[in-house]
Amino acid sequence: MDQQRRLVTLEYIKNYTIQNKKNLESSGDEFRRSLEAITADPAHTREYLLRISMIASLRRAEELG
Repeated sequence: MDQQRRLVTLEYIKNYTIQNKKNLESSGDEFRRSLEAITADPAHTREYLLRISMIASLRRAEELG
């Protein structure tokens, strides 16, 4: 299980590092619009919060065994 958690953590960090870099390089308006789109839909907001808090990563670790 430790190996699965490590893999999921590395996936998470890689994906969010790339996304954060894109956010920093984009105009502030682009990033603001993306956040507004997320908050406009409660289901999307929940999914986003589960993902950024790494709670969703627990499901991913279970998928890997």
